[in-house]
Amino acid sequence: MSIESDLVLSVLVPSAAAEVAKQVAEAISNVGKQILYVDGNAIAPQKVKRIA
Repeated sequence: MSIESDLVLSVLVPSAAAEVAKQVAEAISNVGKQILYVDGNAIAPQKVKRIA
C-alpha cells in the first residue's frame, strides 16, 4: 500500500470482502495516517457491521 494513498476502494466478490477488509485494515494501521476504506461490495448489512 502506498503512503500517498488517501482512499482504498474495494470492489470484489462478496465472499472475499471480510478477509480483504481485515488485510487492508492491518496494512492501513502500519502506514501511520488515516486512510478511508470504501467497501463497494454487495454484502449483507450484518457483514458490514462486522467489518466496521
